[in-house]
Amino acid sequence: TSSTNGEDMQVAHEDLNLLLKLQTADMDAIRTKKELAELPQIAKMSVLSAKHKALDEKANQVEALKQRAESEITRLTTEDGMLADKQRHAQELIDNAGGDYRSVESHSKEMSGFAKRREELDGKLSKLAEELQKIEGVQAQLKKATDIVTNDEAATRASYEEASAGLRAQLQEIARVREGYAADLPKDLLDLYTETARHTGGIAVGKLVDDRCGICRSPIEGGRLIDLKAHAPLGVCPNCKRLLVIE
Repeated sequence: TSSTNGEDMQVAHEDLNLLLKLQTADMDAIRTKKELAELPQIAKMSVLSAKHKALDEKANQVEALKQRAESEITRLTTEDGMLADKQRHAQELIDNAGGDYRSVESHSKEMSGFAKRREELDGKLSKLAEELQKIEGVQAQLKKATDIVTNDEAATRASYEEASAGLRAQLQEIARVREGYAADLPKDLLDLYTETARHTGGIAVGKLVDDRCGICRSPIEGGRLIDLKAHAPLGVCPNCKRLLVIE
């Protein structure tokens, strides 16, 4: 049995061993959680996600350009069709004008205006067709790049799931073992350990090694060392306030 009361901590040898095993389990858990949080796939997935987002934004911009070009092609093609109808109508009027030279002259001028405008439209439509071809080429490149990123994302995610599953299984096993240690410790010692861990980042107990704290490595000298050893086998580091096993 063990009893703890402030600085006066009378702890059985077997409970000291359990305390150290509990600390080892908690340190293993901290290390494994850190390894899980720092898996290289996480950083890679973040980079790939940013690339995917940038490609999607670029694809949306290019699609907007394509839609504007197609809309303009439709508008100009419609205008050209209307002018072609007007040309045919004017030609019919000329064919039916007989000897009315004024009518022939008037409709001939109209025909010339229609032809000139259609020539302008043909030039604009040719440029738009070239522009549309370039846009579709860029879209094909973007799709190829997006497919590569998508495949890389899937492979990285699968790799992460495999690696993280192993680490999560380790954490479950550590938790199971820890639970056994905690259940076997006297409640007052477990409470002291838990409270100390809460204030020390989860690392609550170490050993006195060469008159130094085994955790913070600070030397303990003079009267403080004498006082600490007086509370063997379990004391408190005067520097980091962690529990120290004194052998």
